[in-house]
Amino acid sequence: MCLVSVIIPVYNTGNYLNRCVESIRNQTIHDIEIILVDDESPDDAPILCDEYAKIDRRIRVIHKKNGGLGLARNSGIKIAIGKYITFIDSDDYLDLDALEKLYDMAISRNLDICYGSFCYDKADGTKLKKLEVKEKTFFYGRQEVDQFLLDMVGPIPSFPREVKYSVSVCKAIYKLEVFKNHNLLFGNEKKIASEDFLFHLNLLSKVDRIGLLPICYYHYCENEDSITHTYSDAKFQRIVLSMIEVKRLLADVFPVNKYMIHFQRCLFLSLRGALFHDFERDDLTLIEKLSVFKTRCSNDAYSDLFSDYPFWKLGKLKMILYLSMKYKLSIPLYIILLGVKMLKK
Repeated sequence: MCLVSVIIPVYNTGNYLNRCVESIRNQTIHDIEIILVDDESPDDAPILCDEYAKIDRRIRVIHKKNGGLGLARNSGIKIAIGKYITFIDSDDYLDLDALEKLYDMAISRNLDICYGSFCYDKADGTKLKKLEVKEKTFFYGRQEVDQFLLDMVGPIPSFPREVKYSVSVCKAIYKLEVFKNHNLLFGNEKKIASEDFLFHLNLLSKVDRIGLLPICYYHYCENEDSITHTYSDAKFQRIVLSMIEVKRLLADVFPVNKYMIHFQRCLFLSLRGALFHDFERDDLTLIEKLSVFKTRCSNDAYSDLFSDYPFWKLGKLKMILYLSMKYKLSIPLYIILLGVKMLKK
């Protein structure tokens, strides 16, 4: 057994793999294993993985048929031997003291999960830190963890940010025994979107000790060659299926009056994201985009969003966006999304 197993799915990221792997090899905590999962990468990444295994005995390599991110992570989970486990995308990297800080806190408080936060490294070289907590924060027991879960699904309407706690599995370390004891595995994102989201709903129902550290240790990198404006009805349908599954999982754990207001905020963010992807599409004319906006907002999966939601608590801009969605006002939606794009620049 080692202290932390680091699982890194690898697919078409040969240009960034060295940065990622070296940030793990040089961690201040040395008793770790690094599991590189080559998901039938079409570039030189498979060769690089094998070369790393030759120079560092802590590195193990899995070569598998292409199946997507979730199934690649599952391959790593099945052979991991660490007391804790974590996941890193191969085009991202960690601060060198990240795992030591997370592990020390997890051990000192006997945590099932210890979270940090992201630093967004933009393609233009700027870095944006997004702390989710300002001080060490803990959730103990079923009631507190359930509230954390619901706030992760979606914050209450008056909460100023769209997201209170990110659902990405890459920003934490987890007790491996929780995965093993409950046979926790990821779904296939090729069939249903938001595999991290659905995985967390299962995971958080199995734990009762969570900690959050005020550190932005995980560098989520925006790469020019990964930026795309492609989107499709098939991708939207995977998002729709994920929202249906989120509701099903919540209904299995909570009464409807407990989870619905959180789920509605989740739907709001999901639909906004889908509309923005359609706004960015290069394969649609303006008229076609306006038509697609109406179609998206009419999807039955979002009907709960427009039923008894206290939208007036959202703030002015979000309230206008919500009403434009509800009444399928395509032109106001386009103008708002144009404004969002301008603010992102």
